[in-house]
Amino acid sequence: MSKDEDIKKSQLPDVHPMGPGDPTDTEPVPDDSWYIESNPMFRGADIVGVNYKGNVDGLQVSGKVSTGSATLQVKEGMTNVGLSYSNEHVSASIGYTVGSENANVTTVYDTNSGLAIGGKLKFGSTTVDFNQSSIGATYNFGGGITAGISGSMNGGLTVSFGGSNWGGGSGFSFSLGATNSGGSWSVDARFNLVFNAN
Repeated sequence: MSKDEDIKKSQLPDVHPMGPGDPTDTEPVPDDSWYIESNPMFRGADIVGVNYKGNVDGLQVSGKVSTGSATLQVKEGMTNVGLSYSNEHVSASIGYTVGSENANVTTVYDTNSGLAIGGKLKFGSTTVDFNQSSIGATYNFGGGITAGISGSMNGGLTVSFGGSNWGGGSGFSFSLGATNSGGSWSVDARFNLVFNAN
């Protein structure tokens, strides 16, 4: 697939190709969604890593990352969720496989600027780079498979991916953002998996 020919970018308001609302909004997270929340670990005034906790496929998960990364494999061979911390940047990633096709999203949050500064979406042999300037864009991979980039509160970015011809109508919405309160902040990495197949 030629990236220039087959990936079309258009400026649209708040794109959610698969229909779910922004997973970082204030509504309760559905029981069947995956939710991972992370918070910085401090040594004095310095951030030295990330704590994380959440619910993935009904399983309560928690841990910490001081250097390197942590990866959680869910439904072996189908999905993995990763979180890493390095040089004041938090990286969160999700990989989801349907048959032989894999979609992978990685987003980076900068603790200094308080923004999700960008990321990559890879599907098959095509990689799309996105950042804050990509908010409102949609990418068409052909065959009814699309990805949309939208903004979420407090500098976050959300990627919604999927289509009627992928896994019988499955897709996901993945976001990395931040909240600030009283001078402290936390990083939210949230993932919603959507199945439309009968």
